[in-house]
Amino acid sequence: MVKLGKRETEPIIKELQSQGKQVVSFSRLSTLENCPYEAYLNYIKHKKGEENIYSTLGDAFHDKLQEIIDGYDTVSGLLIVLEKTLSDLDTLGMEFPKDSRGGTSIRDSWVADMSHFCRDFVPPKGEFSTEDFCLLKVSDDLYLQGYIDLTQYHSDGSISLWDWKTSSNYKKSDLLSHGRQLVLYAMAKEQEGFKVNHTGWIMLKYVEISFLGKARSNVKQNTMITKVVNRGKIVKELRPYLKANMLDNGMGDLEAELMLDVATEKNDLSLLPPEVVEKYTIKPYVRRYDLTDELRKEALNFVTEKSAEFAERGNQKENYPPRNFWKWGRGGKHIEDTFYDNCLCGYSKVCEYIQDHNIKRLAQSAGEDDELSELF
Repeated sequence: MVKLGKRETEPIIKELQSQGKQVVSFSRLSTLENCPYEAYLNYIKHKKGEENIYSTLGDAFHDKLQEIIDGYDTVSGLLIVLEKTLSDLDTLGMEFPKDSRGGTSIRDSWVADMSHFCRDFVPPKGEFSTEDFCLLKVSDDLYLQGYIDLTQYHSDGSISLWDWKTSSNYKKSDLLSHGRQLVLYAMAKEQEGFKVNHTGWIMLKYVEISFLGKARSNVKQNTMITKVVNRGKIVKELRPYLKANMLDNGMGDLEAELMLDVATEKNDLSLLPPEVVEKYTIKPYVRRYDLTDELRKEALNFVTEKSAEFAERGNQKENYPPRNFWKWGRGGKHIEDTFYDNCLCGYSKVCEYIQDHNIKRLAQSAGEDDELSELF
């Protein structure tokens, strides 16, 4: 697996620390918000956690994209790193989570999306730099440091900041927690004197598709439709619109269905008539995150409050409880929320809290099965 060299501590950080200033990272603060016990293991006990399959794959693609943008490799390296990393993970016994039926649909979907990305990726045109260090002065005694995935330089001297993501698209309810890092890094560059035009995420698993079509079956007029779809399901998602175009062009229903069956199976639009395909504009999905004064204030408060919270909690384990394993779902239903703890947290194998929860849930499930068996 590709791993770039470990970062050296920036000289300015050493200087600030020698002056008694506090310099924090966003990951430190966000970990405390997400799971205090994980923050305790990582930043108080300094225990090294294990990588999960998503972070390992994400890091591999992040490093390869950095090499491509910086001119040290070509896009052909993307498929190589995908195949190599998946092979290494298989060797290590690291698996994707199983779906609700115990199948491999989660893995299959991720691989299909990223395989399409590897074949389809075109490096962005213009002036870019990667892994730019940034330092935000929050107060006289508190600073936040970070590294920006991708900085875009515009002809007027302004910049835009982008973050590569191999994860699933964010829910609206999760935007604030995910967007803080972008806001803080933008503020750091503004302190340097830059005007920041845009910030956002380049969501590698998705594309944005625009075309003319009927938004609903009972609508007569065509309108411009824009859809964000998984790369591995482009033809499947567009199939009703594609078929309508094919029928409008005089193709018979059976012929269209047969052609669409093959194109859907292979997820290949090029297998369809070019006069149909040219009606669709497909581009990488860049999800922008607007910079507002309200978000700037919220992000600064987050850094100040979470930094103070670490000091208030001290070094005692009892001050760092685990995250809640339950959440409120639709209709006020209390549902289990342990995907992060079991699949994403690097301490899942050593966390007594999630282990105890899983054992209790397994025993509960076994008890429910016994009760059901008595009914038959």
